[in-house]
Amino acid sequence: MLMLSPITVGGKDYISAVRASERGGYTSDYIGQLCRAGRIPGKLIGKTWFIDYDALVEHKKNRRIRKSTNKTFTHIPLNKGAINYESEVLPLFPVLTKKIDPPTNLKKILSYFSDT
Repeated sequence: MLMLSPITVGGKDYISAVRASERGGYTSDYIGQLCRAGRIPGKLIGKTWFIDYDALVEHKKNRRIRKSTNKTFTHIPLNKGAINYESEVLPLFPVLTKKIDPPTNLKKILSYFSDT
């Protein structure tokens, strides 16, 4: 079976993403995403990604290091009273101001029916 046997390209052994997922702790879909993004070297043969397992281990190690170093946050205190909120006294809905003169409108309606 092609997925179980490693392939050698340029002196490096490549294993399938399915097999690497069993050994490396990532899903095969995520390994494919890493290959498409160029984060780990891989070859797409048919529908199967073949990767350099050592590169996956290195990526996993570097990812842990990046996660631990990215947790430095700087706290910027806000001055009290710097933000003031004021309530608005505007209506929630617009006020309709169009006035209809009922007798004129009624005359138009009645004239429409009387002409026919």
